[in-house]
Amino acid sequence: MTRKAWKIDGLFVLLAWLFLNSPAVAAEWWYSATDSRNLLSIGRTLEAKGDTGKAIDAYHMAVSQVGASKTPALLALERLIEIYGGKSRFASRPKWYAALEDAAFLGSGSALGTLAKLRSESNIRTPRALALVPLYEQGALDDCNSCALAMAHLTETGAIAPRGGRKAGDWYLIAARRGVSEAIRKVAMAEIARGRDEAGLTWLRKLGKGSGDVSVAVARDFLEEGGDLAPNPERAMAWFRRGLAADPQAAVKASGAFVAMLDEAERAQILASLRGIADEGDPDAAYLVGVLLAAENPSFVSDEALRYFLVAVRTGRPQAIKATVRIAGFLAPEDPRSQSLMEGLQAAASAGNSDAMLALANFYMVGALAPRDPATGFQWYLKAAETGAPEAQFRAGVAYAQGIGTPVDMASAKRWLTASNTQNYVPAGAYLEALTKGDATPATP
Repeated sequence: MTRKAWKIDGLFVLLAWLFLNSPAVAAEWWYSATDSRNLLSIGRTLEAKGDTGKAIDAYHMAVSQVGASKTPALLALERLIEIYGGKSRFASRPKWYAALEDAAFLGSGSALGTLAKLRSESNIRTPRALALVPLYEQGALDDCNSCALAMAHLTETGAIAPRGGRKAGDWYLIAARRGVSEAIRKVAMAEIARGRDEAGLTWLRKLGKGSGDVSVAVARDFLEEGGDLAPNPERAMAWFRRGLAADPQAAVKASGAFVAMLDEAERAQILASLRGIADEGDPDAAYLVGVLLAAENPSFVSDEALRYFLVAVRTGRPQAIKATVRIAGFLAPEDPRSQSLMEGLQAAASAGNSDAMLALANFYMVGALAPRDPATGFQWYLKAAETGAPEAQFRAGVAYAQGIGTPVDMASAKRWLTASNTQNYVPAGAYLEALTKGDATPATP
């Protein structure tokens, strides 16, 4: 080892020793005698020894000592980003943002992309957010898709004025041409909103979905509040018809939202498409066939409608289980169809479906679809309550309080009512308060 090399290594060891034993004295030496590369090495050494706090100081000094070569400072910032963004006691969102910004200003594309993503996806405004706009702009024009989305978001929300004549749609278009899904959808919906349906459909097909799925998705957007498209039932129906023609199976899956809007011919068309899918055991299709058949005669449920409802009930489809409440009004307990419906509910309940358990309990309690049997009804309430269903917890609590199907057990009553109330099931709070005061009004679950 040469004398010169020995002196350099000796100085490095001395500075490390000073930092470990006297940070205040070491700081003054470092600023004058150590460059960012050595400070980065000191930080790594300290971090390896488990002294993260002092390592952070060394990394910050390395950043402040950035010279002709930015590499050591960027490497130090990488460590700071990881430390501040981690889960240790040194984690700090403000410091994480600051480190990301420092790295972005030093030319880190990954840091810039992270900041852009935070802005476009979560609208997080970091301290120097507006100062980053020129970097976002250049990154968007190069190859940073997150930067393009950030520029679109900033322009769309009015946080910045259009730059270079580019509006939000222009930035979305830049990202869409690179295959960014969010941007493709934005561009497509903008075309559809302007009445250029074919252009919008062309863009949406780039997402890899079939025409039926895409058309139904657009139809839903026109039907719902808060989407990319202003609510428009007529255009929603037009897009649904397009989906029905392109892919009946995809369209019928979503037809529940459109059934009430269909005319007689369209109902017949959907019913014909649904039957084949339902007969293969698809619960969604079976439920909708039941709905359409039942709608033909609201005062009577046909055997055929009931057969399709049962397919959906056995698989635990919530809407089908709710439909059994209405169906129960048309059937007497001794009717063979009542037994079939109860068997379907029991199959779903035995598979763990809490909606089916609750329906069974209610039917046994009031004697619908089966002879009244409070004890069996209570057992189904209890099983549903144990799954965490808040209404079942309330019903089980009331049953315990009043001795319906079970001996009175006030401790269990309060426990289940409290569990239900914790889930904000409104009747549970009022009943629990009355029960605590000792003046609960009897109620049949």
